[in-house]
Amino acid sequence: MASYIAAIRQRRSSICIESMTRDASSWQEDGFEVTQEAVTYRFTDGATIFCTTEQDSVPVDADICPECWITYEVVSDGHSDERITPARVTFNSTCREAFWLKYHAPSSNDLAISTSNPWSAETRCHDADTTKENP
Repeated sequence: MASYIAAIRQRRSSICIESMTRDASSWQEDGFEVTQEAVTYRFTDGATIFCTTEQDSVPVDADICPECWITYEVVSDGHSDERITPARVTFNSTCREAFWLKYHAPSSNDLAISTSNPWSAETRCHDADTTKENP
């Protein structure tokens, strides 16, 4: 799963995003705006990963990694006979996601994630230009 998350988070990965479909919504809850994004990523190896990210507008100190909820789920393992593991992983902040990815990604020196933009989800692959966004 780490290689797929690395590709999603714009880091070096042997895997490339072929296309993605994004849905976003927001609502008010307890006086704060909550934003949710659901993205289905299809990779060149046939795998499909579904990612949901939810974040609220609760103010936090600049020194604290803001709380958000990030879940990745394997929808399809693609063309390989090997299973993508873990099949589901959840984080409660971009800092925890970054730490997990640094520990589990094959090339951890190149995989630092920016915690300032948890919504960033583009690939560095040159052939992945079939992004679809749903309003």
